[in-house]
Amino acid sequence: MSTKTNWTLGKELEKLAGAHSTKGALRKFGLLGAEEDDFELISAPEGWYRSGAETYLYRFRVRKEGVETPLVLKACVAYSPPTTLEAILHNWMERRELLSSRGVLTPKLYAWGYGEVLEEDVLFDLDGLLQKPDPPSDSLLLAMADVAGVIASLGFLPIGLFGDLRSHGEDVVVVDFGQDLGPPSVAKDDNPQIFDQLLEHLSKKGALVSETLRQRMRSVFDAQRHLKLQ
Repeated sequence: MSTKTNWTLGKELEKLAGAHSTKGALRKFGLLGAEEDDFELISAPEGWYRSGAETYLYRFRVRKEGVETPLVLKACVAYSPPTTLEAILHNWMERRELLSSRGVLTPKLYAWGYGEVLEEDVLFDLDGLLQKPDPPSDSLLLAMADVAGVIASLGFLPIGLFGDLRSHGEDVVVVDFGQDLGPPSVAKDDNPQIFDQLLEHLSKKGALVSETLRQRMRSVFDAQRHLKLQ
């Protein structure tokens, strides 16, 4: 992220892609076909904004032929004097890949470097879905239990992770790989407390979970958690 007054989205995309034009950058990212020339970058009105202790976000869309692709630039501003921003970002990418290797959904990644990530903007805040008047679907809650089980099995000790999740509507997408998730392989037991953290989060958001569904969620959680023992 740059604070210079001559900053433009197009220049930032060109830097990330190592391209000489915005069109060339979009083609490198796979957002524009080789024969396509017409596109429009539509920035969200808020511009750059602080989204947490470690990140700023810049949301925008690429429009071509009437179709819009929602994207987000994520700038890492984590402070750790012995460690460079690139090293911090590299750790985020490793955690992301580790979760993906176990089937956890993450946003589509287009590029990363220079302390930034360019990725799909997953449209729904999961907490917003949990707080709708209609109760969340069983499939959504089971998906949350599945993600919690994977995180437990990999030895993460997350802080507030469940408030950072997003969704396309019925799935669960992990978008934060920084301090709230932390490094893997640090838990000294099989980490069952993460399921209690999940239930506590759901309760705080007013999402009702029947005893039958809670048992199903626990079975899904345990199935993933015990995979590390195999």
